[in-house]
Amino acid sequence: MAYLEENLGNVAAFCVGTAALALGAPPSGTIEAAVGAAGLIGFVLGRAKKFGPECHRVRGRIQEEVLDGYRHLISGSDGKFDASIELQVANEALNQSLNDCFIDRQRLAACAVSPAGFPAQAVVVVMASLGEARPDLFGPNQSGSLAYRFANDVVFAGIRAAVVDPDYYRRLEPALMLEMAKALGGIRDTLDAVATAQLTNTALLQQIALQLGIVGGGSALDAELSRLEHELNSTRSELLALLSEIIGHGITVDQMAAALAAAKDNLERSRSELEHLRGLANQAPEIEPHLSAARVALDNQRTIDLRSAQEAIRTAREQYQQVVSERQRAEVVNIARLREAEASIAFARSDFLESARLFAEAASDLLNVEPLLASEFQMRQAEAFLSHGERFPGLASLRQAVDAYRDVLTLRTQDMPTQWAEAQNNLGAALTILGSREGGQAWRDHLKQAIEAFRCALSVRTRKDMPAQWGLTQTGIGNALTTLGYREGGEVKRDYFYQAVEAHRAALSVRTQQGLLSQWADTQTNLGVTLLHLGHREGGETGRDHLNKAIEAFRAALTVYTQEDMPIQWATLQHDLGIALAGLGNSEGTIERAGLKKSVDDLTAIFAQAGVRSGKAFAQLVERGGAEVERDHFKQAVDAFKAALAVRSEKDRPAAWAASQSGLGFALSVLGRNEGGEAGRDHLTKGIEAFRAALTVYTQEDMPADWALTQNNLGKALECLGHSEGGESGRDHLTKATEAYRAALSVYTQKDMPANWALTQSNLDTARKHMAIRRGRGWSARIWVLIVTAVGIAVWFISGLLGR
Repeated sequence: MAYLEENLGNVAAFCVGTAALALGAPPSGTIEAAVGAAGLIGFVLGRAKKFGPECHRVRGRIQEEVLDGYRHLISGSDGKFDASIELQVANEALNQSLNDCFIDRQRLAACAVSPAGFPAQAVVVVMASLGEARPDLFGPNQSGSLAYRFANDVVFAGIRAAVVDPDYYRRLEPALMLEMAKALGGIRDTLDAVATAQLTNTALLQQIALQLGIVGGGSALDAELSRLEHELNSTRSELLALLSEIIGHGITVDQMAAALAAAKDNLERSRSELEHLRGLANQAPEIEPHLSAARVALDNQRTIDLRSAQEAIRTAREQYQQVVSERQRAEVVNIARLREAEASIAFARSDFLESARLFAEAASDLLNVEPLLASEFQMRQAEAFLSHGERFPGLASLRQAVDAYRDVLTLRTQDMPTQWAEAQNNLGAALTILGSREGGQAWRDHLKQAIEAFRCALSVRTRKDMPAQWGLTQTGIGNALTTLGYREGGEVKRDYFYQAVEAHRAALSVRTQQGLLSQWADTQTNLGVTLLHLGHREGGETGRDHLNKAIEAFRAALTVYTQEDMPIQWATLQHDLGIALAGLGNSEGTIERAGLKKSVDDLTAIFAQAGVRSGKAFAQLVERGGAEVERDHFKQAVDAFKAALAVRSEKDRPAAWAASQSGLGFALSVLGRNEGGEAGRDHLTKGIEAFRAALTVYTQEDMPADWALTQNNLGKALECLGHSEGGESGRDHLTKATEAYRAALSVYTQKDMPANWALTQSNLDTARKHMAIRRGRGWSARIWVLIVTAVGIAVWFISGLLGR
């Protein structure tokens, strides 16, 4: 009784299906009868309960295992990578759709006897059903996506779980019997098809014989094909199908046998390859229906359709190429993301050149795959080059940063205005730094290009729509104008400074102390630098007012940039404050000397009337002017530069360290000249040491502008020391001063930098006159020296102060 209950469904399905066929029912009716009988028995015996991969509990466990594997694979990606989000969406979609899409035992049984095999065909059926439910995630066009691959793996794992479960097959037997009944139901159709094929073949024989011009017609061809069937181990329908294809390619009767043999050989190869390709269904389930169609079209038990087979294979190949292409694209993106993570670590370690190399490789990989993402990596590459160029001497990294930003602009066009404006802004920043360091003619071109780039950015970054970005770009324009004004000569220099002040104050209208504290402090610093240079340029009471405002701006920024919290920024501000204080001290000394101007003029007239030269009066002017300078400001400047050097190390920030050494040298030199005596000579000596320390970083090749300025200031300090000392030591200092001036003039040419050239040439002439006096060439030389010195020192105090 137990055996009968166990196998009643099988028996019922087989018997009912066979009976229906015997009674002449069509195949569809045969199947309905078999399914109905087995379904009734299954219901009575409680077999309708679902089991195996369609069970919610089992399926849920399998799905969670696959999900854990995918989470592990993407656990190393950064926060920008949206794989985890895509995976979460796919998992939720499976939870909602898979229960309805998973096929029951009857459909699984159909897959088991299909040409595609089990479980490959079952996966295809389920994924097709999922694609109909959620085409956005699981449709055919999404076959290369992470969501599709995850769902495919879940389905495949579930069906494989059924394969290894013997109890599942036991419960599947009734449905397998239904499929057997279905196969029996197809016998009648097959017999009808054979009869139809025979009639078709007879007509085809006559047609081919006529085309080949065979004597004896169809009967002769029939005899030849019978021989070839045996020889080639083929069937009549197969040979006719091959012959009908090759006959149109110029064969003769004599070539027919050889041509058919070659065609048959290649047909078998095709069948063999199609069998080997069954495993592709696991990698790309969407191609399996096409491969299955090709196998059916080449089945030698039916009428062979070579063209249909080739078309099906072509469709499968194109779809597989698309799948592979999409997966390769995903892999390329993943590799680029890994390079990004590695490059970011290199950047964090201050290994900027290695970071730039890795970002460049990541961008190169993605240029033809994800151009927008490639442009992001190019931006990061440029940022790495720029950071290296800012921190270390040399121009190569800065030029590479400029080139990288320009490469970005070939990908980020004006069709993408926000990204285009960002690249223009960053290009402007890189060009500004490059222009501040270069010599020759290039610096002016680069600074003007920087201003143009910033203005391009402002065409998108408006104050109304993008206030924060607008403020940042206004600051950039201010910096570029300040640098251009500092390095230019003539009246245009003054206009650049006033435009820069206007730009910085515009930035402060959106970068407020209440809303954007660090940006506010940064803009205050930049405003202070511009006012500092403007104060040196204007001179007099106006210049003194600008210098006081610069000091106010620096001290405002110092309320945010403290030594404890932000030592690098604090050190930069100390450096700038030192320059401003030195300039203010010089300005006050100049004002004191202005009060002596009329007395000196009077003394000159008296001396002229008496036939005495006015050299002594000029000497008194220089001596009294120096004595009246506010030494306290220079002492504060020295303290500020030393504070900056406590943070700026030669190893970690060589360019910034050299700038502070040069600033310290200038403050000490001025202080030494004003104090005089042994204390003054000590300050001058220390100032010379500071200049020479700066020149270990500032080289003519890497930082020509800073090198030339430091050589000029070194020459002035050596000249003052030589003038204060006698004997051979004094002459040696004067000789070295002329060497320093000549070195500066190799960069300060009359054509490229006329203002700097004029100042340095004047200093060189003064040093030569001092040397002439030391050689005893008379009072005329002495008087000329005093005149030139009075003018030269005044110009030096106003123009010789250092930038950042």
